[in-house]
Amino acid sequence: MKRDQRGFVLSGTALLLVLPAMLLTASCLKIVGMGGEAVSLQVTADKVYYTGRDLARVLENMWASNILADNRHTANARFDNLVDNYNVATGLLVNFTENWKLWTYYVQGDDVEYVYAGTYYCKVARGVGDNWFYYMDSYHWMADWNDITLRVQKIGDNLLITIYDFDPGADIWVVQPIDVYWGSTLIFDDVRSPTRGIHPTVGDSYQENGNITQLTASFNIQDPRGAARYSGSENLG
Repeated sequence: MKRDQRGFVLSGTALLLVLPAMLLTASCLKIVGMGGEAVSLQVTADKVYYTGRDLARVLENMWASNILADNRHTANARFDNLVDNYNVATGLLVNFTENWKLWTYYVQGDDVEYVYAGTYYCKVARGVGDNWFYYMDSYHWMADWNDITLRVQKIGDNLLITIYDFDPGADIWVVQPIDVYWGSTLIFDDVRSPTRGIHPTVGDSYQENGNITQLTASFNIQDPRGAARYSGSENLG
């Protein structure tokens, strides 16, 4: 064998001494890699969790500060703005589902209209103390928000919903009955019916016992890779 072709040949004993060191080195590199992935995943999970906790705090402050009850229509748009801000600030994916309990139903022939609080056809305003006023444009004919006004009053652990006012209309054509629902419960049937006396009218009330929630805001947060997720909801009102 020529000199430049010679190499180092391990004897059996030398090979046995070197192999454990090689295996330990490979194992350490693998452990370091796995540890890095675990730390990264934990950091992501913590980020998602604390974002969810912070979001719950912000929702409570929004309700307490009347940002959702500021006598402007489309209160749900505040949630859209909130989602955009969190998406930009955190890089996470945030989704909202708003569930307002108070809504109205109107039907006249083929014309059926639903009006939910938080949408364009409803304004929610905070009154003095624990009183809220819902101004509903139930017919969608014009944006005057005076077809029916409902007051929600918090009394202890209960809520008292009262027909506060409604537009009497100019003639029989525009005086069409409106149904009022609290969640899935019909609480006022045929408000503004031309046949007064047997239908709910101004001053009539309905009490919801042991349920002080006017709005449930549910949210879901996850990182773009789907490795961590946090879901929660806040009951407001």
